[in-house]
Amino acid sequence: MTILEYDDLALVPDAVFNGLIKQDVFYFSRPFLAAFAAHNPVIRHAYFVISEYSAPVAIAVIQQLQVRLETATAQLPLHARLARSVHCTVAGRTAQIAVCGNIFLSGNYGVFVKNATQSRDIYDMIARFLHKSVIAKRASVLFFKDFNDSQKEQTVLLADNKFTAFQVDPNMVLSIQPSWQTVNDYLAQLKSKYRIKVNRANSLSDSLTIKSLSASDIIKNSQRLNELITNITERALVNTVNLNMQTYAALKKAFPETVLFKGYYEQENLVAFAVAFVHHGTVDAHFIGMDYAKNKKFALYPRILNDYIKEAIETRSVLLNLGRTSSEIKSTLGAIPEPLHCYVRHKRTVANLIFRPFVGQLKATPYKQHKPLKELKH
Repeated sequence: MTILEYDDLALVPDAVFNGLIKQDVFYFSRPFLAAFAAHNPVIRHAYFVISEYSAPVAIAVIQQLQVRLETATAQLPLHARLARSVHCTVAGRTAQIAVCGNIFLSGNYGVFVKNATQSRDIYDMIARFLHKSVIAKRASVLFFKDFNDSQKEQTVLLADNKFTAFQVDPNMVLSIQPSWQTVNDYLAQLKSKYRIKVNRANSLSDSLTIKSLSASDIIKNSQRLNELITNITERALVNTVNLNMQTYAALKKAFPETVLFKGYYEQENLVAFAVAFVHHGTVDAHFIGMDYAKNKKFALYPRILNDYIKEAIETRSVLLNLGRTSSEIKSTLGAIPEPLHCYVRHKRTVANLIFRPFVGQLKATPYKQHKPLKELKH
């Protein structure tokens, strides 16, 4: 097999998207990748195309960005701050990171492989190539993100390339039952005290107007949307780069039925928004933004989560991925954790030897897992 690096999506041969990637593979389609690359210039993008007998068999999406370590991890627990401190010592106050994946998505969206039986060899090949690639030339840290337990076999050779695995907060996922034909069917499945909480959030936010925003609406409201999303990212445990709202406008224009973008209005005032991607029987919750001064009054965050469930039921989806963060409140709605692991290494061998023991101590944030759903009757 051979591997080629492209620093511009326009240069990636059409054969990759016409042959390797089927048109219904949303997260690896050319329009999807183009939206992120075109509208987030602080991130450099590259694409590795792996071929066998001149035919593409895999593509890897790489993002390279700078992270300010003293601010990006300021809220980490003690053992994580120790790891941060060690890295500051060996790499300075900022770190250039090369990520195989998409930092704006929760999940393994870094590599698309045509034949799963070749996954191990392909990940090994990408790990070796990433170390010497042009995009990673300035990077001190190499990163593979978000693998669930079923994907561990694919990444087993990353350890041979001196990558250290560590656990991150899980995706919280809710299986949509066939019997839930309407949201009322779901509510009937909730135990009383959890159903009361859902109904209360819906009641508090009942005066809000909810609108579906088009691509032009997103552009028109981009300043306010950026304010709302910044309210969220400033409170995040690790904040790297804010997503440019123009990204959503491009995605909505390219995928009007797949990209759901809702605005929550108090009269004419936009107080929150929520984005989801609907594809292949799955609803993936994406970014939200909100005015925290209005959050308690209208129960904005619980209402957004409730609406994600409603959307999943109404689109006849089978799975709702609520993403990471706020795991406990999501568990009160019936979501269960899907464990995720990342793999990281320092490019310099000596620095990596110092860094690895601390990285290995990183753990997912503990939380209480609720069981709000009644037992299903068979």
